[in-house]
Amino acid sequence: KSSPNQPVMKDGQSIRTLWGDLAWQLGKAEGYALVAEADASGTSPGKDVLADLLGRYAPCVILIDELVAYVRQFEEGKALSGGTFDSNLSFVQALTEALKAVPTAVLLASLPESVKEAGSQRGEKALASLSHYFGRIQALWKPVATEEAFEIVRRRLFSNINDKLAMESVCRSFADYYIENRDDFPQETQDSKYLERLIHAYPIHPEVFDRLYEDWSTVERFQRTRGVLRLMAAVISSLWESDDRSPLILPCSIPLMNPRVNNELAGKLTDHWGPVIDADVDGSNSRAWQIDREIPALGQHHATRRVARTIFLGATPNVGHANRGLEVERIRLGSTFAGEKPGFVADALNRLSGQAPYLYVDRNRYWFDLRQNVNRTARDDAAALLAGDKQEVREEIVRRLKAERGDGEFVGVHVAPAATNDVADDAVARLVVLGPDAPHIAKASKSPALEAARSMLDERGNSPRQYRNMLVFAACDQRSLEGLEQAAAEYLAWSAICGRVEELNLDAHQTTQAKTRRQQSDDAVGLRLAEAYKYALVPIQRDPADAVTLEALPLDQQGSVAQRAGRKLVSQGALALQFPPSILRQKLDGPLASRWEEGHVVSTQLWEDFAKYVYLPRLRSSEVLMTAIEAGPSVKDWQSKGFAIAIGVDQIAGDYQDLAAGFQPTSFSPTSLVVKPEFAIGQLEAEEAANAASIPTASGGAAAPPGASAASAPGRDNGAADGGGPAPITAFHGRVSLDGLRHARQFNDISKEVVEHLSAQVGVDLTIELTITAKKPDGFDDSIVRTVTENTRTLRFDDNTGFSGA
Repeated sequence: KSSPNQPVMKDGQSIRTLWGDLAWQLGKAEGYALVAEADASGTSPGKDVLADLLGRYAPCVILIDELVAYVRQFEEGKALSGGTFDSNLSFVQALTEALKAVPTAVLLASLPESVKEAGSQRGEKALASLSHYFGRIQALWKPVATEEAFEIVRRRLFSNINDKLAMESVCRSFADYYIENRDDFPQETQDSKYLERLIHAYPIHPEVFDRLYEDWSTVERFQRTRGVLRLMAAVISSLWESDDRSPLILPCSIPLMNPRVNNELAGKLTDHWGPVIDADVDGSNSRAWQIDREIPALGQHHATRRVARTIFLGATPNVGHANRGLEVERIRLGSTFAGEKPGFVADALNRLSGQAPYLYVDRNRYWFDLRQNVNRTARDDAAALLAGDKQEVREEIVRRLKAERGDGEFVGVHVAPAATNDVADDAVARLVVLGPDAPHIAKASKSPALEAARSMLDERGNSPRQYRNMLVFAACDQRSLEGLEQAAAEYLAWSAICGRVEELNLDAHQTTQAKTRRQQSDDAVGLRLAEAYKYALVPIQRDPADAVTLEALPLDQQGSVAQRAGRKLVSQGALALQFPPSILRQKLDGPLASRWEEGHVVSTQLWEDFAKYVYLPRLRSSEVLMTAIEAGPSVKDWQSKGFAIAIGVDQIAGDYQDLAAGFQPTSFSPTSLVVKPEFAIGQLEAEEAANAASIPTASGGAAAPPGASAASAPGRDNGAADGGGPAPITAFHGRVSLDGLRHARQFNDISKEVVEHLSAQVGVDLTIELTITAKKPDGFDDSIVRTVTENTRTLRFDDNTGFSGA
């Protein structure tokens, strides 16, 4: 026997590892020399070295017993004299690969029959890895006691199978089914040997034999061979009488409601399990049968009854053990036939665990017990919550809606407002999530949701709503609301039970079950919430003369209600985050034509219109429109697809000030004017004519433009001081007002387009003065006064700088 941390001495040589021991036994000192370095370092020697070793001393037979027990002693991440956990697994892998190259070398290794015998988690991991390595070379061998029992049962209960092809076809369909759904079934079903087990046990599924021989054989009154024969004879007789045409006999096929079968199985237990089977597992009055009757999707497969039978067969013998219960993967194995979608098992488990009074669950393990759980208490409490006005349930739904994170593309979100005046009437896009008391009915022209939405769209308190184009709504589906309310009621019931552990005198497993059910019901509410809130109700008006209607748009189930509604509206063009100037031009030429028939319209007026009138596009906020307006003068073909912009109108001359047409404006604010192209073109043509008139004639004279003095008219031939050539232009003075919100950009434009040109002139004397005026009727905060005063002093503002009183 080898020890992981105790080297042995052989002829004066210290042997530390399995590979060192193997090499010494095969070739003494000469053989050991091949792996001496790897033995000393505790690292695997690799398949080439091992192949050389085996080749030199073949033929040979290598026997390794209790390999899992040896490997599991190595703690992961800790090195012993015998190597590490990983290095020993690497050695086994290398050894199996080396054996392929040496036909006259054979390895026989024993592995535990089941995970239970593997011991700790490291043992389970070692068993899984070793089984995998041995399986890869088709060399995995296990004791055949159970397989021999297969043959005994088959020969005693069935005649010879004549249609071998049909048998193999059925077994192969199950083996392929497990591989196709590898994540849903136990690891053993992925082994190439599992098909052989299916064929060997046919027409009984190997899982039936495994549960009987591994679990029920531990029951004192259940005989290992004779008990299985008696039970299976009763099962086969019952299935034959009921004309069951299933391709295999699975754990879920065992009819526990049959008295003879019940006696051969549950009758062998020391306690009386009849009430448990009748209440939860099998029979027309059991909870499993009731669920199948109530849920057609489960009933067509008898899914809940299958699951209950599988749990009873697989978990009941060990109900008193610490590691009790049957894993979900094994429940699927015992409950599904080839070709079925295994997903129904999870649904059946969820419903059964929520209703069956004797079923317990701990994480992913399920079992029946003689003691009742707290399902009945939870079910009664949930029913009480759903009676009457359901106020507490609906408050829980609203609480979850308010707790959702993410407003999507909306500036504001209002959840279940109690009255119309709870929703602000301002010019930003807002989503109103209607409460569960106002559901929508699919494809209906009238519903509580439509009525509530219409009321909020038309009114705010006792006054008409002004900004109607800023509201959209989200509502739940009336048919889905029942499931949402049921889930919320169950969550509240389980939460209350978790808070009354001492009062209800719950033991550890009952407490764990209550917490598990609370988490499951919590998750269920989240899923039902996404399923129920499936509509966005969007105000629509195709034409100014049409009435405003509400259109229901279906939502996906990813994210918060606001996120889902925002995505849908943007994709459908019902909410714009960007707005092309060309579309704005279309609206100005269409329903908004009267706004600029005098030549221009103020930008803020346009935003008022977009926020109020439903027949116009719905924009998220004024910034979307202002960005479109600012870009309008610089679009290609601005005369037909865009417009001009000005900061104002000269009250004396009537001209537009800082007119931008055909290029990006240097200054823009929400009070800027959107100028009709023909008016802008008229002004530009007049300015061009005036500039042309100021160009010197052949005789040196020119007419000054209107408003310019003779001395300042550009290009004017005034004569030099001595009456010679033209007088030079020697000075420039400019003044411009900046938008307080956009000053940084305008500073940059002015510096680039004006100051840089002037400062580049040789000999120029350039002076730039900055005047800042800020007024606030209710006064500036003390912190602002201190900060600005300190900063202006640091930046060397002149002595006249500072704050003043009224």
